[in-house]
Formats: sequence, C-alpha cells, structure tokens
Amino acid sequence: MKIKITNRTKSSCEIFNDATLVSYYSFDLTIDDQGPNDLHSSIGEQFNNGISFQSGIRNEALLFSKEYSYFQSWNYHSLTIDNQSYSYSLWIYPNVIKGTILHLSSDKTGSGRFSLPILSFSINGSLVAQTFNGSIVSLYGPQIPVFNWTHITLTWSSFNGLKLYINGDLYSQLSISTYQSVNVDRLFILLGTSGSCHHCQTSQLLIGSYSGSIDEFYVYNRELTSNDICVLSR
Repeated sequence: MKIKITNRTKSSCEIFNDATLVSYYSFDLTIDDQGPNDLHSSIGEQFNNGISFQSGIRNEALLFSKEYSYFQSWNYHSLTIDNQSYSYSLWIYPNVIKGTILHLSSDKTGSGRFSLPILSFSINGSLVAQTFNGSIVSLYGPQIPVFNWTHITLTWSSFNGLKLYINGDLYSQLSISTYQSVNVDRLFILLGTSGSCHHCQTSQLLIGSYSGSIDEFYVYNRELTSNDICVLSR
C-alpha cells in the first residue's frame, strides 16, 4: 500500500470520505486506483485488447471497443462482509445497449463461489441492478440512451435497502434488509464483462461484452447520501 501525504489539514468531510472510500478510478490516462487503498487493477495481458482512453465526462475515460475487452480490480475485502453497506458510482457512455457494466466475483475469471452481474442490461434495453441476500434480487432501472453520458449510483444498507440513482435522482428502490456474500477473503470487480460466468446469463439479462466508455468509478463501504450522489453526478 502506498502512503499519501497531504500538506494541509483535511476537513471532517474529507476524512470521512477517505475512511469509507474503497477505490476510485478516474481513468485519466491511467488504470491505477487513486483511492486510499491502492488496489490492484489490470486490463488483461493480451495485445490489442480493445481498451483505450478517450475523452470522458471528466478528462479521460476508459473505452471498451472489442469483444472481451475488460477492466479488473481486486482485493475488495469489505464486500465480503455480510450486511456491510456499500455504494457503486460511475458514468457510462454506451455505444450499444447490451452487456455487463459491473460484475462482482470471488474468482478473477468472473466465476467462482460468488459471481453476480451488479449492473447490466435487460433484453428490453433497461438497466438492471442486482444484489444477493441468499438469492439474487433484481432492481430495474430506465432504458439508457446510447451515445450519451449517464451517471449511475447503486447503494445498499440494511436500513434503506437497495437504491438505484440515475443522474443524481433516485429512480427505484427495494426494501432488502440483508446482504450476503461468501466466506472468501477478497472479491474481484470486472468492468465491461461477466467473464466466464456462464450461469449468470438468464432469460432477462443481456450479459457479455459492454461496448462504450466508463468514467469516474467509485466504490464505498457505506451508503452514499443523496447529497453525496448529487456532487458525484454533476
């Protein structure tokens, strides 16, 4: 883990944000984690893997342009804890409405004892958010426009359940009081694919390769407030 030194006094809000921020990827010409934990990440080892940088919502973004293009980050320990609150926040710019945006798994292949598409598209083109409480729970969002930036935030807490925000506004929610993971020491996040999770394909989901850009990807170990989300979605 790298040590980051700040030569000024941080506000209480900044300290709280740093304490609950698990990872942050700006994708500004880098795939390095710019959060406090310096998590590992990769875009695959194969040559010409279809991953590149292009103009994003803020500076640059990560473009997924080929079948099997992906970004991966790992060592997510807090997401292995049952009933631990969490939030995902990111911008997407889809070229086609299909594929997996965000996938969580216990194995780097996208499969394993725990494997779940967190954000993907349904067969009718609407966004689908999922969590696990002993069984898969799905929350449906709107149809996302192509060739346009859309901000998505997904939060869960035992008190408020699962909430899906689109462009800073609460779109839908489910009263789910538990979150269940598996007994592993870390989880992997995949952006742009569900990897080799063949059982993740259902009659309602269009999992597979995502085509388009992703920018400003955050993971928190708390439920973000509506004010937090308003700032991130500006």
